[in-house]
Amino acid sequence: MRAVRCCYGGRSAASERSRRWPAPASVIFRRNAPQGTQNSVHMTQNEPQPSSPPPAPAAPQTAPAGPPRVSFNDFVKLDMRVATVTACTVHPRADKLLILQIDLGTEKRQICAGLRQYYQPEQLVGRQIIVVANLEPRTMRGEVSDGMLLAATDAATGRVVVLGLPEPVAPGSRVS
Repeated sequence: MRAVRCCYGGRSAASERSRRWPAPASVIFRRNAPQGTQNSVHMTQNEPQPSSPPPAPAAPQTAPAGPPRVSFNDFVKLDMRVATVTACTVHPRADKLLILQIDLGTEKRQICAGLRQYYQPEQLVGRQIIVVANLEPRTMRGEVSDGMLLAATDAATGRVVVLGLPEPVAPGSRVS
């Protein structure tokens, strides 16, 4: 069998089909010439050509690893402020928590932070830290925490570092 193109109006049948239907043509025309009969044309299913490799399967769409993404509208809801630590004590009923008294400029608050194994309370007094100020208060082992400080964990060493400022600013200054 050999492939034959049927043409009419200057276009092949395959191009006419693909112009009318977006899906690729699944049928081609072949000329079949058995011995002792006239040539006839009939339709057969496409057969893959031995010289062309089969199409590679589409790679599955996978979500990127890590935490889910947050929309910009959700991010701007966070009220991040600069706070000055005025006092810091060990939480009496928790092994990992410190209780920090902070000054946000217009108000004073208490927050609890899991920093006991990384910082001595005296190390934090007087430091300016970054606080998420609009979280709902939460009770942690009997003490109210009215905010959350920002800290980074070094991936190589596991050391926790409280985020601060290189220069002093007024307590309550907005972080943007």
